[in-house]
Amino acid sequence: MWTFKVNDWLAANLNTILLYDHDIDITRTEDNVVKTGPTTQFKEAFGLGLTVKF
Repeated sequence: MWTFKVNDWLAANLNTILLYDHDIDITRTEDNVVKTGPTTQFKEAFGLGLTVKF
């Protein structure tokens, strides 16, 4: 997880997860051949935040 403070009122964060789940079969194409089986998965989330002070 990376958190960035852009300035006094704007912040951003980036969250990445890399996982291998051998219990889930995923369909994929390799060299024009359809294969099913466990594989590595990648998840990414990006957030932007706005801060207002009263």
